[in-house]
Amino acid sequence: MAIRDLIGKWEGTQSGEPIPTTHEPEKADGASSPVSQDLLDLSLRAFALSRQYLRLHSRVLGEDVYFIADESLISALPDPNLVVYTAGELAHLSFAFTQGLITDDLRRVHRLKKKFRLEIELFDGADPWPATMDRAQDFSRKKRDHKTERRRLG
Repeated sequence: MAIRDLIGKWEGTQSGEPIPTTHEPEKADGASSPVSQDLLDLSLRAFALSRQYLRLHSRVLGEDVYFIADESLISALPDPNLVVYTAGELAHLSFAFTQGLITDDLRRVHRLKKKFRLEIELFDGADPWPATMDRAQDFSRKKRDHKTERRRLG
């Protein structure tokens, strides 16, 4: 999933609507510049390797957040008070959107992340970069079957 597509799901926007982001390269004058289209077109995996970040004004959350490639960029962010989502966390959320995550769920996750500075991991030990959606859905099905088996035995 491309960053642009994830933001569309995050914000519930239609294809073609403008994306409320700014890219904030390190500049002495503190000015920010519009996010490049190339960055928005990166897949989540490519974004994770890009060593870049972007700032998103989320209408759903009512505030700005950072999407960052990895934790090593946190100290370079211009506003340390904003909530940060790493590419790995975004991959987990991307999968959750395919499983029916809705904006109210996203708001709850965000409130918890903001209050407790939590890291998002939807499944213990799950690979945040499933090779295919089939593999991710297979993992979800196995997890569900395991819970059903435990209830039957318990």
